[in-house]
Amino acid sequence: MSAQGMPPHLLALFCPRPPQAYEKPQIRKAPVTAHHLTGMADFVDSFEGGEPPEREHNETPLERKKRKAKEKKEKYEELIERLRGDYKPENNDKVSGDPFKTLFVARVAYETTEKQLQHVFGEYGPIRKVTIVHDKDGRSRGYAFIEYDNEGSLKQAYKNADGIKIDGRRVLVDVERGRTVSGWIPRRMGGGRGSGRIAKPKSKKGPPSGPPPSPFGAPEWDSGFPPRMSSWGKGKGGMTFDDGYGKGKGKGKGGPPPRWGMDDFGKGRKG
Repeated sequence: MSAQGMPPHLLALFCPRPPQAYEKPQIRKAPVTAHHLTGMADFVDSFEGGEPPEREHNETPLERKKRKAKEKKEKYEELIERLRGDYKPENNDKVSGDPFKTLFVARVAYETTEKQLQHVFGEYGPIRKVTIVHDKDGRSRGYAFIEYDNEGSLKQAYKNADGIKIDGRRVLVDVERGRTVSGWIPRRMGGGRGSGRIAKPKSKKGPPSGPPPSPFGAPEWDSGFPPRMSSWGKGKGGMTFDDGYGKGKGKGKGGPPPRWGMDDFGKGRKG
């Protein structure tokens, strides 16, 4: 809209206002407080002489964590050494039977009974005795020993019973090593077979690539079937496995455990 042709009384409504008058800014100053300072020369005689005391070191949370972990490890190592010194399975009065006819069964369900093991493992031959190991409170410790009447039955159970399910859990079988292998140390004393409860390296940031690791570590036969038995013909189609004691040759052939051809078994056996 143009202002041309508008009367003066209307044009006066659109005229700009006069500029605002300049005002000098007001600066507020803080009040000045007089400080009367004195020297330190009068207090020099009050100071202690000699070298200053050493600075007291306070333990940081990280240092405390490392110290406690080290003390715990040293205490555990002392316990292991004491247990190893007292470990003499050949002199244990509670253990009886022929160790070369005894099968070791691990990962047994806690609710499994000796009668169930007798029924399952009796398919491989006549059984002389079944023993599930219990703690002081009478609770199962998850492993058992099965003594057969003859070595042939033990071989059949060793070859065929590994990985079978009992009460929903796959069991692992092995020969008894405490009384057959010289210098054998069980897992609870830092020995045994497999990797044990070794801490795994922390993974990089990001979503997990698989299921969470087991708190009990990953044994070397984590799939449920130990990679071992070329000895007695475990595996089919000519597959051979290294059992960690001796390598077999050919299909299903090789040195069987304990007294049937292993170098580290049978040492010190009487008779």
